[in-house]
Amino acid sequence: MTFAEFQGATIAGGKVAFLATFDVLGETEGGGIYLADLDSGAITLLAQVGGPSPTRAVFQQLRIPSNHCGDVVFAGAAGPSEIAVTHGIFRSTGGTLSAVVLEGDSAPGFYGDGTFQSFGDPDCVFSPANRVGFSAAVVFSGSSSLSGVFRYGGTGELVALQDELSPDGVPYGVFSPESPGGTSIGPRLGYTDGAGLFLFPASVRARP
Repeated sequence: MTFAEFQGATIAGGKVAFLATFDVLGETEGGGIYLADLDSGAITLLAQVGGPSPTRAVFQQLRIPSNHCGDVVFAGAAGPSEIAVTHGIFRSTGGTLSAVVLEGDSAPGFYGDGTFQSFGDPDCVFSPANRVGFSAAVVFSGSSSLSGVFRYGGTGELVALQDELSPDGVPYGVFSPESPGGTSIGPRLGYTDGAGLFLFPASVRARP
C-alpha cells in the first residue's frame, strides 16, 4: 500500500498535517489524516476512514486538517455506514482523538433552539485553550437553517451569524464551508462570507 493523492497540507513547528488516500493494487481507496515530523522524518496516522472515532463508530468521511495551533483539527463524519453518519469537528492532541462538537449538539448563542447540522473545515489558534474556529449550518425547530461562525475552546462561542450586521454595517452572507470559513491569522480567527474578510476579536473588514 502506498500513498495515492494528497490534500490540504498545513505546517506548524516543523510538523505537517495532511489528508491522503491510498493506492492498493492499483486502486485508490480510503483515506487518512497524517502528521509528518520534518525533523525526524516520522509520519504518524491520526485518523483513518474505517478506523475508530471518538463517537465509538468508525470514520466514514474525513476532510482536510489544520495544525496551526499544534493540535490537528478536522471535520469528518462517523457512523456504521456511509449513509448513516454523524458529522463533527474533531481534534488530535498528542495523538489522542476527541470530538470538539457533533451534529445535533446545541449551538451556542441560540438559547437551546438551534442545533448543529453540518460543518466547514476548521482551524485553530494558539491560545490558552487552543481555540478551534469553524463555520457551520445551524437548524432550528421550524426547519429553517442559518450559517454561522463559531469558536470553541473550553466553551462554545458564536462569532458571526448569517443575516446579522457585520462590522461594516452590511448583513453577513452564507459563510464558506471551507477555510477560511474559520482560519487562524496570528492569534485571531479569520472568516469570510464570500464578500468580506473579517478578524475576531477586533474585527476588520475588506469588501470590494
